[in-house]
This record gives sequence, C-alpha cells and structure tokens, in this order.
Amino acid sequence: MPANYAKAQNEWIENFFLQNGYLEYDALSRLGISDPKSTIKRKFVNDNITFLRSCCIGENVRNIAEIQIEEALASQVFVDIIPHLPSVISQEDVSSLLTEILSSGKYDNAQIFCETIVVSKIFVSDLYELFKPEISDRAGKFIATGKYAAYLKTRSGNDKFDMSELGEDKKGKEKEDRRNKAAQGKAGT
Repeated sequence: MPANYAKAQNEWIENFFLQNGYLEYDALSRLGISDPKSTIKRKFVNDNITFLRSCCIGENVRNIAEIQIEEALASQVFVDIIPHLPSVISQEDVSSLLTEILSSGKYDNAQIFCETIVVSKIFVSDLYELFKPEISDRAGKFIATGKYAAYLKTRSGNDKFDMSELGEDKKGKEKEDRRNKAAQGKAGT
C-alpha cells in the first residue's frame, strides 16, 4: 500500500507540474510531503526551476514573465505581470521573481513600480516631459501662494510634516487664532 501511495504522489506531482508549470508548497504538504522544496529538487533535477516563497515555477512560467517584460520595453510602455502568471503566485512572489529577472542585467531599461509593474525608463521620461509644464505651473503657484515658505518654515523645526497643513488658507488660520485668544480671555475672567 505505501508503495502505491508514493507512486500516486509522484505521478500527481509530475503531471501537475507538466500541465501547470508550477507547484505550490502547501499542496505538496497536503499530499503528505514534509519537505516540498527538497522533493521538487530531487524530482526535477534537469529542469530550470525558480523557487519562490510559496511555490516554485518552471521555465515556461518564467518565460511568460520575461516575454511580457520584453514586450513592454520594446513598446516603451508598462506591464503588470500578475495577470499573466498563475493565480496562486502571490504579489510577494511576483515581486521577488521580477527582482531576480531584472537583476540579471538583461533588462537595463526597466524599473519596477508597485512591486509587480515593470515600466520602461523611456516611458517614464516621456511622461515626465509630458507633465513638465503642469509640474512647473503647479510649483510656481505653490511658491507664489507662500505655501512653500510655510512648508520650509515648518520643516526646519520639525522633521515630520503633514502636507494637509499647506491646504489651510490664511483666513481660516486667523479665525482659529482669534477663537483661541477669545477662549483664553474668557477663562481668565
């Protein structure tokens, strides 16, 4: 009986990996395998397997991610890798996979945003150029209203700064000061 069970386990592992391109460690644990990573390494010695935190992926799944990155870079756009990979792969695993792929030096023109989105550096610089007039205009208005000076004044005395403080208009602040003074005067009488 144990030999049949072990044979069934091995067949299930091999078939699932060949069909799906990944193996989830929890699924192997539910099958009664105490050390999933070692078992996978023993069974698939000749395969190029990437071990992630919650699962391992085969070369086909990794190639899908690399193809999506290459297409995004060639088109000078961005791509979110998550929809292109099996749904069991967590965001954390996708992030570590992307970090590993991009650290190979093959994709120098790529940046990772929000852990799972690969963006072409050319796309980012094009966006910068597109929004440069808007950024300059808003910065000029920010300086002209005196909010930048208030920010610098607050920043010099305090490393923690709440940007919402810049949104208050001077009249609202003056009104609040008058209320505070009035409250202090009433308490003193």
